[in-house]
This record gives sequence, C-alpha cells and structure tokens, in this order.
Amino acid sequence: MHGFAADEMMPPIRWIADAVTILRSTPMDWTRLVNLARDLHVTISLGASLSFLRTTFPTPIPEEVVEELKAVRVDHAERRYFETLVHRNSGWREVLAYNLAMEFEVQDGSVLFPVLSVRNEWGTKVLWTTDTGTEWHGRKGPPGRYRVIAWIPPNFLAAGAMTVSAAVHSFLPRTEHFCEVDAVGFQAVDTLGAGTARGYFTGHIGAAIRPKLEWTVEYEAGVTGTNPARMSAPRSDRAV
Repeated sequence: MHGFAADEMMPPIRWIADAVTILRSTPMDWTRLVNLARDLHVTISLGASLSFLRTTFPTPIPEEVVEELKAVRVDHAERRYFETLVHRNSGWREVLAYNLAMEFEVQDGSVLFPVLSVRNEWGTKVLWTTDTGTEWHGRKGPPGRYRVIAWIPPNFLAAGAMTVSAAVHSFLPRTEHFCEVDAVGFQAVDTLGAGTARGYFTGHIGAAIRPKLEWTVEYEAGVTGTNPARMSAPRSDRAV
C-alpha cells in the first residue's frame, strides 16, 4: 500500500520511487497502458501521475502519451473519484470515499433493482443499498449495458477487511437475476487526526461503522457533586 499516513502528516510519496524505478528499467507498451487506463476508468489519475513524473524526474515518458490521456473523455464517476482522491482534509492527509461499481446487460426492458451490500471481516453486514435517487430507480430500462456506482462517503466505514456482494432483482414477477456473494474485497483504512471520525481517539472502536457525526458541546462552569456526568434521552430538533 502506497502513501499510508499514520498519525504523522507524511506525504504519500512511496509510489514515486517505485514508478521511477519501473520506468527507468522496463520497456513500456504505452498504447496498452493507455487502453488499460481507459478500460479501468483511471485516465485522469494516470495522466496526472505521469505528467508529474515527467516534469520532476528524468523519466522516459513520451509527451504525446500524457496528452493522449488528457484528451480522453471521462464520465462523471471517474472525475468525481479523482476529485475525492486529491481532496485535502488536513495537512497531507487524504480523505477517501469508496465507490462500489457493477456492470450488467439487459436484454429486454424491465424494472430492475441493482443491490450492493458490504460485509466486514466478522461477517457482519455493514450496509445494503440500491439505486434510490437515480433517474433509473423504479423505471423500466431499455435493453443495453448498465454501469451502476454506489458511493460510500468518507469517514463512514470502520477499519478492516470488507467484501462486496452484488445482485439484481425484479418484482413482477419476483426474480433474482443474479447474486454474486463476496464478489470483490477491499481494505478500509482508519486514520487519526482532525477532520476524521476517529479524531485523536486511539482506543479500540468495536463497531461496524463509525461515521463522522455532527456534535455539539454544552459547558457549565462550577458543577459540584459526586456524579456530575449525566445523559439525557435522545431527541430530534430537526426534520429528517
């Protein structure tokens, strides 16, 4: 894993040494690299990285490769993912969102409900989500290929190994078209510091999620008594 930042605010630079070593010692098939970047939806990230390496270090990166990557038309999801990666929260620490994506083909138009769910390393289902809020939710989609992406916000998942299951359902009649259990896995990483859900709390967090919630603090001076700590019943002051 490159650029892991612990409590110290260290820039993620380990990838630079690896990339420079590879570029200086290994012949590159640039056409294949550009095509892979396009297929994997990482043309913005790769273009920015190669541009930085080319202008900063003596590396054999052709200028036309960088220009070709910059000229590739990208979709909203890739651009949003890149913007999330470079968003700075505090110092050098990066706040990352996770995106879960799946693709499927529809042969005959019907109302389909794509479902993505995440389990942690203990087998606990952390979240379940469908495409509510999109223009396609609950609508009959025409035949074609669909790519759906669910975004998990930063400061939501607890640290640990996660697996993702993917399925597509319809209900007239009730049909499960496919269900791939534990189709892919990833590692959620926790960080310390201002702006994170953990903050400077260094203890164990025994929870499936640990979102960064809005807190308020009310202070009263001169409290006396043997047990000044108290809790009140939950209440809602806002419309949800």
